[in-house]
Amino acid sequence: MRVQLRPEPDAFDQTVRQPGLSAIAELVGEEPLPDQQPLNPQQVFHDRASIPGRRFPNYWKHARCDLLRAYDRTCAFSGLRVKGSSTWPSNQHLSPDERHLTIDHMVPKSKKWRLVYEWNNLRLACRILNERKGAEEVLDPTRIDANGDAWFHM
Repeated sequence: MRVQLRPEPDAFDQTVRQPGLSAIAELVGEEPLPDQQPLNPQQVFHDRASIPGRRFPNYWKHARCDLLRAYDRTCAFSGLRVKGSSTWPSNQHLSPDERHLTIDHMVPKSKKWRLVYEWNNLRLACRILNERKGAEEVLDPTRIDANGDAWFHM
């Protein structure tokens, strides 16, 4: 199943990217970006590439509702759509089914720090498939040939 990338939401830069980049700066001992809340990391890393994936603050969670809306609550890997509430949820009011969709980093956080807080690197994924994927790189469902020439058929 091919997934069509959706446009980046207007507030994404302010709510995800900028706080994330500020956190990365602090994790390597730099000052936070202007207008960003200090992180006060306990450990300073030698450079951005040496930051372990688990240490990046999860500012991407602020994109959850936008991802649910943009991708119609559909797992990018299985194509399964989960039920949701009749109104779009806030981050605190997810339906039980929507909690089964997680935010996956297509290129894992541990592989490319530059993509950790980028909209086009985030996918909705069923919790079990996201956990199985782990830090592996898999075929990106947005890169499947639309004509089906470079994909398999069942």
